[in-house]
Amino acid sequence: MVRITSLSRRTEPTRPADDPPPTGGTTATATGTADTAEADTTRADTTRADTTRADTATADRRAGVTDPATRPTPPGPRPEPPTREGGDPRPAPPPAPAGPRPRASLLATVSLITGVTGALFVLSGPLAPYGIAIGVIALATGLGGISATARRHIAGRTEALMGSVLALGTMIVGSLALTGALSWLTTETDMVQQVRQWLDSQFAGIF
Repeated sequence: MVRITSLSRRTEPTRPADDPPPTGGTTATATGTADTAEADTTRADTTRADTTRADTATADRRAGVTDPATRPTPPGPRPEPPTREGGDPRPAPPPAPAGPRPRASLLATVSLITGVTGALFVLSGPLAPYGIAIGVIALATGLGGISATARRHIAGRTEALMGSVLALGTMIVGSLALTGALSWLTTETDMVQQVRQWLDSQFAGIF
């Protein structure tokens, strides 16, 4: 029995072997290459982020940081000083004006001088009563000097204290000398003459 080819089916022409591939295949290949490159980039970013987290965790363990919230903030760049429109740095503010120089208290100076004078008068013997009076003046001026040096720009507190101490010692020793409580110092004892005789005996061959 002989088969007769159907006349209704059209025979498609055979494509030569050296024809270029259809355009749709080229587009699909380029798209696949782009997807592969993007996937590689994503994997590289993920690997870099994992490495950074691992380094941070290692640094925290070395520094003893257990809570990430307490991790010290790295020092940032030092802020630059503000500049004017011309670009020049802002000039430094002028220094504060210095106050007046401290001056010595007159009462403190007087207290020291009168305290020394009163002590010398009392130690002389016969001038002990006058030394007590001078000691009273030294004590009064010393207290006034201490009060004056409490204000600003007033110096001389040390002189006032020394004058007050000398005044108190002068008054106490002078009072004991007047009552005869001291055997080596009375109003009839000439301490100046005794000191002169002692110095003459020590330096007899010189003077």
